[in-house]
Amino acid sequence: MNKLIVLTASLLAACQSNAVPQSFDDLLHITDATTDSICTLPLADIRQTLTPAELEAAKKLAFDYDFLAAEHADNPALQISILLRRAALKRRLNVASDELALAETYYAEFDDGVEAPKSLAEYQTKFQYWAARVSEQGQHESPESDDYNLRFCVLNEARAAVHSGSRSFILAKLSDASLPLSTETLEVIRSNDFYGDGFQKLTIDRLFSDESLRAKLSPLELGLIRGDALFLPFDSKVSAAHWAARDKEIDALLAHISTHAYETPAAKLVHMTMIDQNLRKLWSLPPENSHFETQEEFENFRKGVSERVTKVDEFNTAEIQKMLKGRGWFRDDKDGEGAGRYGWLIAQHADRNPTFQQAALKLMKAELGAPGVSKSNYAYLYDRVQMRFMDSDGFDERIQRYGTQGRCTGPGTWEPLPMEDPENIDARRAEVGLGPIAEYKVRFKTLCTKDER
Repeated sequence: MNKLIVLTASLLAACQSNAVPQSFDDLLHITDATTDSICTLPLADIRQTLTPAELEAAKKLAFDYDFLAAEHADNPALQISILLRRAALKRRLNVASDELALAETYYAEFDDGVEAPKSLAEYQTKFQYWAARVSEQGQHESPESDDYNLRFCVLNEARAAVHSGSRSFILAKLSDASLPLSTETLEVIRSNDFYGDGFQKLTIDRLFSDESLRAKLSPLELGLIRGDALFLPFDSKVSAAHWAARDKEIDALLAHISTHAYETPAAKLVHMTMIDQNLRKLWSLPPENSHFETQEEFENFRKGVSERVTKVDEFNTAEIQKMLKGRGWFRDDKDGEGAGRYGWLIAQHADRNPTFQQAALKLMKAELGAPGVSKSNYAYLYDRVQMRFMDSDGFDERIQRYGTQGRCTGPGTWEPLPMEDPENIDARRAEVGLGPIAEYKVRFKTLCTKDER
């Protein structure tokens, strides 16, 4: 066997584990402490010894990813292996049958075409291969089907080995100071951040705890390396000083985006959305002084976030208008993977230019259903535009169609703004691939902290 994925003798060859779990604890031991195949495990004995209620209780504990990430935080390589192999186990448990020839088919089918990685570039090639396979999941029947779950099981099992191996590689290079500082390094580190387990922050903190090393980097390099890390070890705890340094990074990133010769529109759009999302992530900081030493500094910092988000939104709006001049909306098949989604996100945040948002909506509608131009994204932008609409006589007609726009009505509660035909909102949402409005409201349970009416 030539091919090897780190930490396992080819997860991609068709194989049947010799282990037959007799209990749920056996199942977890195989998942966490071995590299045995998960997706072909026989589970009939376990299903016979546990009642459905007992099995559900055991699964609830087994798939507490926050707990698992914290429990294994001191060993990042083992941590990601357990997290992703548990995710594979979850998919296997969704399949009631032990007739698993389909799983063996997927073991035999998948081949990332790369030998055991010897560099960060080879790891990144693997990440991209498996990410592409995950993105194809929607083509494999419904999430309840055996096909969908067994395929996803095999994917997660393979990803567990790849990501665990890459973390071991990165940490070894960090320990002997031989990890290269490059955009490529950062892409591999970012591709390794799962389930909020903090691997990106851990590695970046280690990289930049050395002031002499940090001094060798340009503002552009610092901005790229920072990514969505909220605070790096050298960040000041005084708001004004924090932004004095951070603005150099932001300006360098914007200058790079505006002048760099990108190979595809998607490559440029992903950089534009990266800085958009990285800044907006700062809004999700808890209200307590998690970095700044006084409440005043914290409030000044939040004000600073809003100012920079406005600056980036205006820059991105101007850039995307240039990119769209004389052409239709972005499509993944013509403009690169993700172009449709990245372009939509920038348009969604172009609130200071509602005329452009309305034009973008028309362009999206003309390409609706094309690769990357999703009905659900169109629905979000439609509601966004509609909430700013006034008729020709100046009367307020702010009525949305899909219930995507709303506001917090108290701690943990959110309500949509006025909707047309609210009795049939769920049917309209279903037409564009959105779930019931009740499920959508639940998303805001932790995001809403006060009444914003």
